[in-house]
Amino acid sequence: MKKLLLFFLVILCFSVFFVTGCGKNEDNPTSVSVNVNAQHSGADGAEVDGVKTFKTVQGAIDYFTSENLNNAQKIVNISAGDYHEKITVNKDIVNLKLVGSTTGVTKITYGDYAGMLDANGNKIGTDKTATANVHAEGFIAENIYFENSFDYFNPPQGVKDLQALAMYSRADKVQFINCIFTGVQDTLEVVSGRQYFKNCTIKGSVDFIFGNNPSVLFDNCDIVSVNRNKKGGYVTAMKGNDGTNGNAVATYGLVFKGCRLTAEQGIENGTIALGRPWRADATVAWINCEIGAHISIKAYGTGLSRYTYMEGGGVANYPKDANFFEYGNTGAGAVSTQLNDDFTLLTETEVALYTPANIFATTNGGVTYTGEWNPCM
Repeated sequence: MKKLLLFFLVILCFSVFFVTGCGKNEDNPTSVSVNVNAQHSGADGAEVDGVKTFKTVQGAIDYFTSENLNNAQKIVNISAGDYHEKITVNKDIVNLKLVGSTTGVTKITYGDYAGMLDANGNKIGTDKTATANVHAEGFIAENIYFENSFDYFNPPQGVKDLQALAMYSRADKVQFINCIFTGVQDTLEVVSGRQYFKNCTIKGSVDFIFGNNPSVLFDNCDIVSVNRNKKGGYVTAMKGNDGTNGNAVATYGLVFKGCRLTAEQGIENGTIALGRPWRADATVAWINCEIGAHISIKAYGTGLSRYTYMEGGGVANYPKDANFFEYGNTGAGAVSTQLNDDFTLLTETEVALYTPANIFATTNGGVTYTGEWNPCM
């Protein structure tokens, strides 16, 4: 009997660890689930087969806001289909999880762009264009396609501000698993916090992965350059610090491990830069990635280069002043030697430190976070 009791105690402890240790913030295994279905014809929140069901994703999110469930895991199961809406996950909706269909495509899509005018006749600006806005700790999205559908190639006459975000993520302990993000200019903005992208696809052309001073790991992701019918493009544009809420710089900023960099048909070889520094503290590492021929292998100052300059903060920021790192990359766009001072080739000893434990530690260089975090790997 004692052995049997001990066995059940072990199983219970394991179960609690499994629920709370993988991406959860608190030791609270409670979870509440609702469904979203674009074909739902009843009232929002009406039960279908015993589960509260909503027609829109934001409707389900708002429900959780009103229920005040604190740290419980809030799960939104979203049926396949196109959801034409902008969604916002405010700070108070912690531990929210959006789960898309595994048999079809669950797409959240909208088409705002930076040059749009608000009710007062002012441009809305880049950040307000996002199809999805995440501000809450512990957010998880799985099997979701986030799209900004703005027609970059046929904008309204006279419009020059064409930035259009699919995702704006400004939160800690965030995970995206098997997600897709599409746009052209400024697709994915990772502003701050610890964020983990696993088996995701990010598509864009101009600065399509950018942000301030987050600690982000892109694990086994596809980074796809979109053909905008022009020479030139930039994968990343990072600040390295936010310049307003503090100037701390992370040792491990954007880290791409085991990713594949490809290009749409029509993009010429050597015409895309891996990055440009939005500020001089930009921190980006490319480790064991497969890099296509569309990425330049030229040093800065010799034409379309691998890393280039960017104006930001009223000054021109150059690759040599930023923190760009590479190690063990392969493919036609990989290089085996440093290009002047544009970036640093990591040693085996240095690259061994680029672990999830270090990237997501409570202290990452000058950046400090609250609480340990173990994302779902």
